[in-house]
Amino acid sequence: MRMKYNNNFQLIALMAIIAFIVSFGCKKDDLSGKTPQVTFISPLSSEVFNIYDTVSVNIQVSHTQIIKRVTLTIVDVGQKPVVSGKSFEIGTSDFKLSEILVIEDRYLEDNKYFVLIKVEDEFKVFNYWREIQIRPIDKAIEKLLVVTKSLNHCKLFGLSGSSSQNILHEWMQDYLQGYADSRFMKYYICGNAPSIIRAVNFDENLTDWEQSFLSGNNHNFIQCFDGVDGYVTIGTAEGIIETFDESGQRLLRSQIDGSGVFTSIIKSNDFVVAAYRQFTDNMSTVYVINFPAGNIFYSTNILGEVKGIIRYDSGDFLLIVQDTERVTAHILSTTNKQLLFLHELSVPQVDRVEGNKDNVFIGTINDIFWYRPSTGSSVKYAGDKQNTAFAFDEVNNQLFVGSGNQILLYILPQTSSSRIWQFSDQVVDVNIQYNK
Repeated sequence: MRMKYNNNFQLIALMAIIAFIVSFGCKKDDLSGKTPQVTFISPLSSEVFNIYDTVSVNIQVSHTQIIKRVTLTIVDVGQKPVVSGKSFEIGTSDFKLSEILVIEDRYLEDNKYFVLIKVEDEFKVFNYWREIQIRPIDKAIEKLLVVTKSLNHCKLFGLSGSSSQNILHEWMQDYLQGYADSRFMKYYICGNAPSIIRAVNFDENLTDWEQSFLSGNNHNFIQCFDGVDGYVTIGTAEGIIETFDESGQRLLRSQIDGSGVFTSIIKSNDFVVAAYRQFTDNMSTVYVINFPAGNIFYSTNILGEVKGIIRYDSGDFLLIVQDTERVTAHILSTTNKQLLFLHELSVPQVDRVEGNKDNVFIGTINDIFWYRPSTGSSVKYAGDKQNTAFAFDEVNNQLFVGSGNQILLYILPQTSSSRIWQFSDQVVDVNIQYNK
């Protein structure tokens, strides 16, 4: 009987201990499971804001525990922050918070965003959302960037809406090409003698950075150039392709084998596409290079010289090719790794190619042809003028043409110029700076 009593006592004691542990654990879980109560006073649900607006965030928070920290920000539908967030150490369980968040990113496009409140206690972080709408700004021209040259004395002009011609930069160089980076407010200068890439700041009219290259006696060391917001890409006489970011940091360096010359180059999000014409025959090799890895993803050969490459649909590029007898358009598909013939164009020769997938402008010495890939139409648009440079404004459907020491403005589809700007030296390049 004594043995049975002891066993019963031990069993009761064990059950009591288990009950105490379970009870203590449940209370702790209950504490960590309590949700803070957050009341949005402002902004209102789906309230509409514009770029550069201030968002007033007013919230009231109560909790059963001490709140350690609260963080405020605005995020997109993918929860990526679009403003600089703010964090506050709290140390109490009930409080009101009034703060402002400034919408400064002029590149925001989607309408739906969320004010995100993160409330942190001892155990976890709680997220609270308030949907708002942000209206994107319309893309518009801020200024026209024009490069003139007399001998090797180059000048960069900025033309604003008031038609004033402000000299932004002067330098000595055999100018090749440039690009106006609207996002980072820089103008990228590329040329030879000396072989350099230079980034000029729009606001201060000063050089932000410069990359120089040892070209030896080769006065055409940099053979082709491409600019896109945030990046510049070149192909050199050594068969090297290099891409730099807006700060001058080298992101890609790739070597091409062979004996030839780069005739066209372009950068997309994932690739750099470069056309390389062989010296030994009338063949060109088009290389698709992974960015930023630098290895060759795909290559293909084509008869003739690739005079221009334009970004087409996703993963595709439009190639304008000049052979000995004709000018043709082709689609290079990186998705399917193939080159497809598109159209034969009514163009005698190609000196320069500009435009987008809907409107392509092909310049000869004296004429500009307008090619529309969707229909295959290629017609002479502007003729009998010395065409030294041109730029297509796809926002307003207009073409700026450098002709001698003038800039002519054509509003599509009109074939006569509607405005003229005069310069003292020959116009060698024209680019457009946008507000976004």
